[in-house]
Amino acid sequence: MSRLYVLASVPKQGKTTTVLLLEKHFKSKGLKVACLQPTFKEQWDVGLYLKENCHLYGIPVEAAKSKKDFEKWLPAGYDIFILELPFPYGSISAAYITIFGSVNEIVSYELKDKWKEYVAERYNISFCNEFYDRDVQRVLIKHLKHLICLALTINLDYTM
Repeated sequence: MSRLYVLASVPKQGKTTTVLLLEKHFKSKGLKVACLQPTFKEQWDVGLYLKENCHLYGIPVEAAKSKKDFEKWLPAGYDIFILELPFPYGSISAAYITIFGSVNEIVSYELKDKWKEYVAERYNISFCNEFYDRDVQRVLIKHLKHLICLALTINLDYTM
């Protein structure tokens, strides 16, 4: 039985770093992990994932029609799937978000008290209500030079 974790945020909040840390954590427990991104983001991050020896798969927007359609695009043989979604309040990522009941919102610790204002000033938030219309777990990330401290409990979206 596989598990899926959904992580979403705007750029420069630590999404990819969090995904890579989670991948290492699950891998250290002997689990086979696949990292997933929408195809429009995956093309920019593939080098980083290859460097970290991670399995990265692009998931097209067609997969966002339903959970059943999403599952058809998942590679076989993995215990854990970690889906990273950029710009979760915009139209493309909102398509993916709507099929999940739980989402982990990655937020830098420095912005925790002014997060909504920060996002509203800089990004398209036309689908903000769709994003928050589910179980959203805020995951605070603290950057300390090369170390990232995670103050979190990651929500499991569902088990397949």
